[in-house]
Amino acid sequence: MDANEQPTPATDVNPQPQVPTVSAPTDPATSAAAPMQTDPVRPTVTPVEPANAPVDPLATAAAEAPALPIKPLDPLPQSSLPNLNSPSMVVGGEAGVSTYQVATDTPKQPLGKKKMLLGGGVVLAVALLAAGGVFGLYLPNKPENVWNTGVTRTGTAINKLVTDAQSAQKLTALTTSEITGDVAVKAGGGTYNGTFTAKLDSTNSDSALDVSINPKDAAAMKVGAKVLTTLDKGAQYPNVFFQLTGIKSLGLDGFFPGVSNYEGKWIVVSSDYIKTKASGATATVPTTTDSTITAKDITEVTEAVSKTSNDYLFTTDQSKAVLVNKGFINKETVEGVKAYHYRATINKAHAKDYCKALVANVATTSTFKKFVNDKDRSSRTQSMTLSCQDSVEHINTANTFDVWIDSHYKLIHKVRVFDGSNKKTYTDIGQTYKGDDNLNLFANYHDENAKVDVTSTFTTNMKNVDSKGEVHAKGTGSSPYTADAHFTVKGSSTAVKVAKPTGALKIEDVLKALGLNNL
Repeated sequence: MDANEQPTPATDVNPQPQVPTVSAPTDPATSAAAPMQTDPVRPTVTPVEPANAPVDPLATAAAEAPALPIKPLDPLPQSSLPNLNSPSMVVGGEAGVSTYQVATDTPKQPLGKKKMLLGGGVVLAVALLAAGGVFGLYLPNKPENVWNTGVTRTGTAINKLVTDAQSAQKLTALTTSEITGDVAVKAGGGTYNGTFTAKLDSTNSDSALDVSINPKDAAAMKVGAKVLTTLDKGAQYPNVFFQLTGIKSLGLDGFFPGVSNYEGKWIVVSSDYIKTKASGATATVPTTTDSTITAKDITEVTEAVSKTSNDYLFTTDQSKAVLVNKGFINKETVEGVKAYHYRATINKAHAKDYCKALVANVATTSTFKKFVNDKDRSSRTQSMTLSCQDSVEHINTANTFDVWIDSHYKLIHKVRVFDGSNKKTYTDIGQTYKGDDNLNLFANYHDENAKVDVTSTFTTNMKNVDSKGEVHAKGTGSSPYTADAHFTVKGSSTAVKVAKPTGALKIEDVLKALGLNNL
């Protein structure tokens, strides 16, 4: 660079908080073109306003979670430390982007003052590094701040999921579905296997179940069931048709004489029969002819629950918060997730307020109104509130539970609830977000004394609403066993067509013939 040329700042794609760059004068001992000044003049330093003001990392750490999971969550900034590999950190170099410029038309400094100025720049750089560490890394990741951010971000993420689930595309995908499942059990020297398939839409369904039973010391058996349902226009309940096979091999005649006579025969449970039994069994019956529970009804209830939970569960508002942070335990890696581990309990008074608000919000939904008439709505709401509050009253707050918050996305990863004071028996419920379009939930159970472990995972793709899940159980006690189950749920564009079986026997006639007409 020419001695009289003004240095031009380089453009940094990702500007960092900058350290002042000081250009060291040329050493007179090594340059004949630079005579020694007998009366040196101090260089003139002109401050230049930074192009981009630094972002407050504390505000960034608590920022609202991005839309999830249609747009993956961005990890919160872990640090606002300057990049040590950036040319801007070169002290005395030409490549650095500085927030200050040193005038080049002034005489050079003697060596002593050069060292003092250079030393001051180094001290300032170290100070800025330390400040960046405190404000950009340490404070947002202090355990108490991670707890606050994790709780509120989780509530925000759930609310966005619920909102997105109400889109017309999602609701349409839920109305027509295909479900498949299988289960395999090994116990007592025998094996038991089953498969399940179902196709359903808003008015019809077609399902089948097949079970293979192979006991250790008995003959193998196969049992099957087919179920068809149709919902007539304006009806409150569907007509249900079912057919059973393998009844004889089960030996049920010893309990219900003559039941094997219905092997392979279609039996119908009519809409009117269900309505009669339902109205006699409970006061909570549909209050309108349009009582079918739709996907929109489900999301409406879910939204009411989500809104209330955000107000009381996923909040750090001390006047409402149900969750109480009892202390930070450690930084740990669980299920492959780096997390902050906390011990927590609940605030009973706030939990009772949560019960009251939750019931009140759900009671305003169309789903609730379909099943509770106007006359009974007030009393039912009150009884549900009291029931919820009574369950809260029986909670022993001395029995804490554990919470892990993902250190990367600042979301609650899992909650562990113990069996009272017994720390060897517990249930884990949580989620594992991986930055994609999948909602990954899990629930695990562990009983060390009984030597039982159950693990389950449930994954839903939030773009096409397809889901899959697995459940695995294992007992290694005195009666060992294993059980494994899988299922898938996929949207379908094909309507389900059901032909009502002709000559189906009425369920009331079958029950009467079996001496069960009081059912």
